[in-house]
Amino acid sequence: MELESSMKMNLYDMSKATLVGLFTIFLCLFSISVIIGAAGPPIFDSYQTTALSQGVDMRYNTSQFNWEIQHLDKLNQMLIFKVALVNGRAAREGINTRLTMKTSLYGSKDGFAFNAIVVDKIESRKIKCSQGNIHCDEVALLHEPFVHYPIYRVDVRFLNAEEEDWIQDAVFIWRVFNHSFTLFELWFRFTFLVLTFVMLVWFSHRLRAYKSSEWSIEQKWMTALLFSLLAYNNPLFPLTILADSWFPEFLDVCFFVTFIALLLLFWLCILDSIRKPATARTYIGFYLPKVALVGTLWLISVVVFTWQELHELDNPTYSTANDIPGFIFFRVVQILLLIGYTFWLIFVAILGVKDRRAFPRLSVRIKYLGILTIFVLAITITGIVLGVVGTIHNNAAQFLSFFSLFNLYIFFLAIVYAPPKNAGGPAHMRLNNMAPVDSDSEEAVGLGAASGRRTHFRDSYTDDEERSGSALTDDDGVGGTPMNRGRISGSGYSSSDENTRAAAGAAVSATPAIAAPATAASPAPAAVFGAQPLAFDPPAKPAASTPTPNLI
Repeated sequence: MELESSMKMNLYDMSKATLVGLFTIFLCLFSISVIIGAAGPPIFDSYQTTALSQGVDMRYNTSQFNWEIQHLDKLNQMLIFKVALVNGRAAREGINTRLTMKTSLYGSKDGFAFNAIVVDKIESRKIKCSQGNIHCDEVALLHEPFVHYPIYRVDVRFLNAEEEDWIQDAVFIWRVFNHSFTLFELWFRFTFLVLTFVMLVWFSHRLRAYKSSEWSIEQKWMTALLFSLLAYNNPLFPLTILADSWFPEFLDVCFFVTFIALLLLFWLCILDSIRKPATARTYIGFYLPKVALVGTLWLISVVVFTWQELHELDNPTYSTANDIPGFIFFRVVQILLLIGYTFWLIFVAILGVKDRRAFPRLSVRIKYLGILTIFVLAITITGIVLGVVGTIHNNAAQFLSFFSLFNLYIFFLAIVYAPPKNAGGPAHMRLNNMAPVDSDSEEAVGLGAASGRRTHFRDSYTDDEERSGSALTDDDGVGGTPMNRGRISGSGYSSSDENTRAAAGAAVSATPAIAAPATAASPAPAAVFGAQPLAFDPPAKPAASTPTPNLI
């Protein structure tokens, strides 16, 4: 199997200690973000009261509960109203039933004139109470995605409460976004957005000297991922707070889902593509199956969100798990696709590990990508399955940990995949993945002499190194690799080949002589083709007054 050569990357010049140091820095920064998130403000402010404390006995169908919440603004983002019933028979049995409720919601700017938002909306909700737990599970009654008024009032009645003699009381809960968390989120999103823009400019600046056809597969993917990371950080995010429209929220989720889908596609394609030449990466046979799998995941996520968002705008009493027919079906399909993706990724990773012994440059690419990616991939897939990866979070630690995880991951990949700053021109940038493991073997010598490529990671030198001969010695000073011994100021001469040396000497001896006065300083052929091939200096130019020699 023959693999294509790839443009040189920082990864090839980094020692093992440098790579371990980068990974350690990544873990430290990620840990710091988790700590900052854990110490951050709570996401929601909750206000709760009970019906009995307000003088209302909800055990009767005619009882109606009224409650106001005040001093809201745009930074509260959204409004959620829930109820948790109190099980009077909790010590003896659990409860699993449905309760019909009539709900009304009103908004006011001054506290006197209330505008109707929802009027006498009747909904049936599933009630579940565990035995031994006096409070039943919380049930969402209202969800207002935008805060239009500073004052809201809710009216609630249980229409079949008298049939449920286990009801002792009802706990009502208002839940809104915390002001401090909204500012916390805005500042961290802005910070990562600026850092992503700086990283994208830096990475593009490093690649500007080379044609896109010369970029390695990793560098092409990193360009796409950096642009998608800009979308993930969402420069339009403030509009989701300030604008009373579903479209900015829709864009935010589309940006998020697109970034996650592109990241999943990157992991699958990159582990498979760095083992194969470009001719084997066809659109139909190589990319189409992967795009179909990840694209289905993307489509399911976007469709479910769109359906949910439009229902919430049309009906604030809407509840996703209760009111979307087939919602569980979508979740099951999503999990099955993730399982299939995981097995496919493991399969191509095993093939890459199997091939890395034959190709050392392939080995270093897979090792770095694998170690860092396994860490990120495990957290990402676990978060998707558990439903904690999304645009709505349960706490600040969850928000900042996932947000920093994806940003730091792309930043560190961009650093190691960028071309070196002093790499030279494109002619010095090509590395061959076919370099053998054992650089001292006869196969390595033949390959080095034939291809003109080194078997170690460094493949370019400065002009001073080549003139001084330092580029021609290996690390232990014993003559260097076949490529080093044959590379003299860019020429293809190989001092390790005795037959080539003898043939060159014979060719010089057979060259017609030039009649010129012999001097003591004239070098003998042995001085050129002798035992010291490292001391090569450019020949001195003849003086301007030297007469033109005559041919005999």
